[in-house]
Amino acid sequence: MKLLLVSATDIEIAPFLFHLGKGQRLSNEITRYEYAENTIDVLVTGVGMIHTTFFLGKYLNSNKPDLVINAGICGCFNDSISIGSVVNVVSDSFPEIGSESSDSFIPWFDLKLEDPQRFPFSDGKLVNPYKDELLKELDIPRVEGATVNTVHGNELSIQKFTRLFQPLVESMEGAAFMYVCLQYGVQFLQIRSVSNKVEVRNTEKWNIKLAISNLNAFLLKFLAQLDAGDA
Repeated sequence: MKLLLVSATDIEIAPFLFHLGKGQRLSNEITRYEYAENTIDVLVTGVGMIHTTFFLGKYLNSNKPDLVINAGICGCFNDSISIGSVVNVVSDSFPEIGSESSDSFIPWFDLKLEDPQRFPFSDGKLVNPYKDELLKELDIPRVEGATVNTVHGNELSIQKFTRLFQPLVESMEGAAFMYVCLQYGVQFLQIRSVSNKVEVRNTEKWNIKLAISNLNAFLLKFLAQLDAGDA
């Protein structure tokens, strides 16, 4: 199997990379690993939608992996998912695109700047059609995400955002990743681990170490599933 693992930073997937051993550096962003019967390319894009879109599109323009996984940490908007939980983001969106009026925000779909049903969108969201068949017995919560340029840390903006869009988790790359994968027609998963609750910014409440540990434990379980020939 040819697998592409995409992460914004190498820190988020460091334990997984350590398990893979020594790889072959193909470029500043891509390292290739041969593991069991699998070829695993690791693409570290840098943080944010722009880096993710450019480097993932560049890769997929000349490569056709069997599966692409986006692995990273995220924030969660409520207490239904605990810090450290690993989730499968099955739909995502670009909720910041739009226009402000004097007292409200108008999403780009309402402005008729984009058709909410035009591929790859479905009702204005990016939906993963492969979400159930790939994880097999690795059962994790399926959640809706939102992708932002500025992570939330202000109570008023959090209230406005959740009232408009009702996402469960937020990241800075997820929807860009899904948009590119859908356009190129490759199977994909967006797997994230919750590092913090989205609330008034207080990094003392964050647990990035736990989120990274649990994320990588999941990735290793998934790799074991590949080794067993089940995925």
